[in-house]
Amino acid sequence: MRSLLFILPFLLCFLSVNSQKDGCSSNLALSSSLSFNTTSLSCQSVWSSEDFILRYQETKPGLWSFVLSAPDSNSWVGIGFSSSGRMPGTSAVVGWPTGSGAGMIKQYSLSGYSQSAVQPDQGDLDLVNPVFVSESSRVYLAFQLKAATPLSSLVYAVGPRGDIPDVFGMLDQHRSYVSTTLDFSKAKRPSASPNASGGSDDNGFDSGSRSGDFGGGSSGGSGDGLRDFDGRSRTSLASGGSSSFTVKRTHGVLNVLAWVILLPLGIIAARHYKHHDPSWFYSHLALQMTAFGLAIAGFLTGLSLQGQFNVADGHKVLGILAFGLACVQVTALLIRPDKTSKFRRYWNWYHHWVGRIALLLGLINVFYGVKAAREPKSWYEYLGIVLAILGSGSAVLEVKSIYSKYFQ
Repeated sequence: MRSLLFILPFLLCFLSVNSQKDGCSSNLALSSSLSFNTTSLSCQSVWSSEDFILRYQETKPGLWSFVLSAPDSNSWVGIGFSSSGRMPGTSAVVGWPTGSGAGMIKQYSLSGYSQSAVQPDQGDLDLVNPVFVSESSRVYLAFQLKAATPLSSLVYAVGPRGDIPDVFGMLDQHRSYVSTTLDFSKAKRPSASPNASGGSDDNGFDSGSRSGDFGGGSSGGSGDGLRDFDGRSRTSLASGGSSSFTVKRTHGVLNVLAWVILLPLGIIAARHYKHHDPSWFYSHLALQMTAFGLAIAGFLTGLSLQGQFNVADGHKVLGILAFGLACVQVTALLIRPDKTSKFRRYWNWYHHWVGRIALLLGLINVFYGVKAAREPKSWYEYLGIVLAILGSGSAVLEVKSIYSKYFQ
């Protein structure tokens, strides 16, 4: 029994290390079915400090097969194909786990230094059958690339531990990267890129960590402190600049106009300006119907984003509930009883409370969407200012109404 207790820690340690290791001396046997054979791929340890293993082969003329293996740190990992080893002009394949051994893979275009430079679902790579696999404490990015010869400058990066990209695929700042070269025509051993600085790892690769390749962030210094591969300052890459990103931003703006600005103004007009009859009613109707039209457009753009991003379930559910109640509100016009009807008080109760609940859900969902999209803090500040102005104005009108009712 004592001998078992003595051996057990070493056995557990061996099993743990063995389950997280991959190497060119071991055969790659993924349980998930891939569209290409992985047994005869060339193999390179491309980043030993992060234990990145790259397997590759020209499966047939003009078609290259790749499998990038890395430890599973519950973060994104990526490989970029560059003409210079620097950010501009790089097209990258990035993947991350989503649970149960599955994951997400997206192509990114790294086109410059501005905030819109990291573009999800964009790039110059002609990818075929990208697959993400998580097995035995490691992750595997498997894909095929149509190219006569892939670009020889390769960039590898890994995201912060425990930080999965947001629902729109926007990448946070990497915690480390390396730039290397690989001559695919000769399959020679990769060498360190002269653009990287920060020390060499066991294979002669530079494994320096800088801010600013695949994701945004801040690390001090001038501006926002971000640096590219060549050390140039640039702005945060918290969001992409593709057409998908434009739809996402349009979705947000439409719903802000509808739920944060116009609907509250319509409620204020109905509650505090009834002494201006019938102008209050037409103002209320115009504001609410305009808001409803914008809400329809916002809802439809939200539906279109589902095919391009993993939309947060909570945001989607709240959006459907709020929009459904808004539709119910509009139908209230069709069944609006006359003022002399005995059912008018019940209609008023239904109309007022359905509207308030819809507005509350809509406001919550706007903030939920801003958080899910990881928009800058300025969005919260602007929304807060708008709501503060509307809330203060409504409070003043409410106090004035109470004063007029009871003290005049």
